[in-house]
This record gives sequence, C-alpha cells and structure tokens, in this order.
Amino acid sequence: MKRLTIIATIITLALVSFAQSQPTIGYQAVVRTSDGNLICNRQITMRVWILAGNADGNAVYVENHYAATDKNGLFSIEIGRGETSDNWSAIDWSHGPYFVKTEIDPHGGINYSIVSVNQMLSVPYAMYADMAGNMPDVSGYISEETDPTVSAWAKTDSKPAYDYSEITNTPEIPTLPANVSAFANDARYITLSDVPAQVNSNWNATSGTSQILNKPTRVSQFTNDVGYLTSVTETQTIADAAALGNSINAQLKNLANPTDAQDAITKSYLDSITALLDSVFEAQSIALDEIPLIVNGFVDERDGNHYDVVKIGSQIWMAENLRYEGDIPLITSIDPSETAHRDHPNGDASNLATYGYLYNWIAVMNGTSSSSTNPSGVQGICPNGWHLPSISEWTQLYNAEGGQLVAGPFLAGNESLWNSGELTESEDFGSSGFNALPLGYGYGSYQLFGESACFWSSDYNDNNNHPWSIKINYNSSTVLESTTNYIYYCISVRCVKN
Repeated sequence: MKRLTIIATIITLALVSFAQSQPTIGYQAVVRTSDGNLICNRQITMRVWILAGNADGNAVYVENHYAATDKNGLFSIEIGRGETSDNWSAIDWSHGPYFVKTEIDPHGGINYSIVSVNQMLSVPYAMYADMAGNMPDVSGYISEETDPTVSAWAKTDSKPAYDYSEITNTPEIPTLPANVSAFANDARYITLSDVPAQVNSNWNATSGTSQILNKPTRVSQFTNDVGYLTSVTETQTIADAAALGNSINAQLKNLANPTDAQDAITKSYLDSITALLDSVFEAQSIALDEIPLIVNGFVDERDGNHYDVVKIGSQIWMAENLRYEGDIPLITSIDPSETAHRDHPNGDASNLATYGYLYNWIAVMNGTSSSSTNPSGVQGICPNGWHLPSISEWTQLYNAEGGQLVAGPFLAGNESLWNSGELTESEDFGSSGFNALPLGYGYGSYQLFGESACFWSSDYNDNNNHPWSIKINYNSSTVLESTTNYIYYCISVRCVKN
C-alpha cells in the first residue's frame, strides 16, 4: 500500500459562548499519496487527541470523526463535535501548552496510518476584554522633576546675596514667608510643614514669582479646565489589546451582526440561526437525538465502512448502497452460483466505492426467513441497528415522495451516472437525498448498468417462488415492484434504521 501524506491547517474561529453552545476548533486538511497525488472524493475516518504538556503528553480529550474528501482532496471537521465519551468543556485551556494529535484512515476504517502532532500556539477560543488594560504612552507629556539649583548659596561664609525668587526650580510656595531666615537649615534644606497650600497665580506666566517651572509642554491636547490632566482620547483598538495580551477575557456589548467571513457572531445572530434550524428540523420531523446520525452518518462496526443517511418521512435510510464483505464469497455474475455470494458492480472493482456490492438474495437474508411486515424485523446482512426493508416499507418510502407513479426522480441521485431520459429530465431529480444509482443487476451477465436501480426486499412471493424487489428506470418516473428476479440474481441492498 502506498504511503500517504497529509497537509493540515487548524483554524480557530472567534465565537461568543452563550447558554449551552460550545465553541469548537475548525480543522481542514488535504490528503495526498506519497508521490503527491490527491486523494479525492473518498470517505475517511479520523481520530483527534488533545495532549497536555508536550507532544507525548497525556490525552485530556479524544474524539472520532467521519468525513469525505472533495475533488481537491480537502476535508473539514470541527474538533469538539466528534463522537466521544470525553467532556470537551472540561478542558482547562489555561493549563497549557496543549498539542493536537490527529490519526487518519484514508480508507474510512479504523486502521489509522497517518499521524500528525502540532502544538496549539493560542487558546482555541476568541474571547474579549472588558478593559483595555493599557494606558497610552504619556512619556512625552510628563517631565522629570528638576531639583532647585542653589549654587554656592548654601555654603557657609561664602553664600551670595541672592533673593529667594531668583533661585530656579524652587519649591512651589505661593507666598514666601517673611521669616525664612529664622528657620534652622543645618541639614541644607527648607522645612515646609507650616507653609500654606500653594495657589498658582498664572499658569501661562513666563517669568517672575507667578511662573510655574518645568510644567508639561503638551497640555493643550488634554482637557485641563481644572488645572491638571483629567482625560485622554482613547485610540487603542481591540486588535491592539489582543496583540499585547494574546487573549481577551470579557464580553463586548452592542455588537452588529456579522457580514463578512471572519466576523465574530453575536448572540442574537446565533439565536436566529438556532431558531431557523429548529424550524427546519421540525418541518422534517427530525428529533434532536437523530441530528448527529443524520449530519454525520454512521460507521458499520463490523468493517469500519462509513455510510451517509437520510430521513424521509418518519424513516431513516442508508443513503448509500451496502459495501459489506464479511465471509460472503466473491463470485463473478458471469458464472452465477446458487449459494450466497457477492459481486463487484458491473464486474469492476473500481466501481465499489460509488455503487457498493451486488448480492444475491441468499446472501442478503443471511439465513433468516422472509417477512412482509412493517418493520420487517429481518437484519440479514445489514449493520447492527438496521434491517432489510419489506415491500411495505419501500411503499412507505415512495409514498412520502408523492406516490409510486412519481417518486422515481425524487429517489434517484447523481445525474451523471444515469442515461438521459424522463427520470433525469425531472426538476425533482435527486431532491430527497436517497441517491439511488443505476447499477442494474448481474446474473450470467451484467444488465441495465446506467439504466436501472434495483434493490432487494425481505418479501418472498410464494406464487412464483421469487423474492420481491423494486426498480427505478431511467425512462420513467414510476417505482416498479417486481418478482421477476431469481434468488440467484445479484442486485443492490439498502438498509433502513430500526
């Protein structure tokens, strides 16, 4: 098997957390082979670890994801929304550093062959600061104190006849006491404990006793109506605050709703989206406990195959054909066998990922008896928790899409695989998400590939000893019910949730 490489980018989105919503970490990756070829349009499985301390640290959180690469080999998940028994909200992000370890099985199973470990260089939430926490630079507004200059004035026997007002940088004494000479000044400084509080005579004076020396030179930029600095116009931005502290830990109020891709969302916007989703789920009769299954699909625990699902009416169906191998022999339909067997779609193994296997009815029933009830109760070769539908359940399905005469286009999917005809020309083609594909059948040769989608049921017609099946043709909107297929014919299998 070729070695695989992965190019991964972790994207942390800024979210405001309210009520029960939990922020997540967006993760995108491009998967390539070792020779640089993209792995496109493939179901993959992924396991994500959050490690504490270092790249080999203890795991504080583990979850599993099921995703699909697109035509460019790209897939996306949200870390924090995968299948897990751990508590995402219990992680204390302040006790970092943390590392993200990812393991990927590019074949959609549990054989993880691609491992990547990266340090998380920032807390994975966008939060906000209640205060800027930083004063503007005012170094240009405040000067250092300059001590008075007394020259030789304080030297005994040689002090000149200076007037006190002629000394520069004197203490701010509004009225010079007349008896200064009476103070003892043996420590070479003047004691001012009894001097009354200063009253400046003129802030703008440039000479004389009313002059204020060493005052700030850029006061005009401040509001100074009471004689000292009282306010400053804040020019700091949120980005400035976040850059200095690398974190904002408070709420911002009265935000506008987002308009661009990287805008933060508001609570009102999130509430409106939640209400919209609730209305959609209600209209589709989707229960809250069904949402993870419908959004993420499921993995067959027997072999690790991932399947998309769709809810139509009150039923939940697999939206892909079964690909289970088990111990069912692989036998070409050109040489049909009267024992349980499976076959590649149209005899070509490369079609398997798209179309699933063809099975004869013996393999499908897996030793169980036929059933015409709704639900059938026949698991057959379906995964645990799923069963083979009866004709009654197929009827319930196409009645939910308008009835047997018109349901064909609704149930069909992937127009490029079908021959052109009434089915693909319908404006309702593919609208249900059931995604029936024109695999045809195999018995002695491969028939109707590109023309018909055929599916087994759990019913058996005792009148002609043939099982019941349904068929969707490219040239008709009608869903056909048929008993013309022998139990040895190989056709597709869809399972319905218990």
